[in-house]
Amino acid sequence: MLDKIDVDKIIAIAKEAGDAIVEIYQKDVQIEYIEDESPVTEADLKSNEIICGALEKLYPSIPILSEENKAVEYKERNNWKYFWLIDPIDGTKEFIKKMVSPKLTPPTQH
Repeated sequence: MLDKIDVDKIIAIAKEAGDAIVEIYQKDVQIEYIEDESPVTEADLKSNEIICGALEKLYPSIPILSEENKAVEYKERNNWKYFWLIDPIDGTKEFIKKMVSPKLTPPTQH
């Protein structure tokens, strides 16, 4: 399965998500808080939408585990041989404060 992953397409997805993050970074950041009281921004959600949407189209048989998506029970995850692990913005709190340049954690598989 891993030999069928097109790295160039993954890089293109990451660049598209990164462009969306940078565009939002230049505006006033709207903040929401999720169940565990962690902040989430429009940039988190938009980049997650781009990444997950593209991965679902390219590799529909590989499940996605993303910080911004609904939690998947361990009972189900335990049976996954491979999966995409997504954290659209690594450092949302810093992103909100505009303390650092936004970082994108590219999709990875296990």
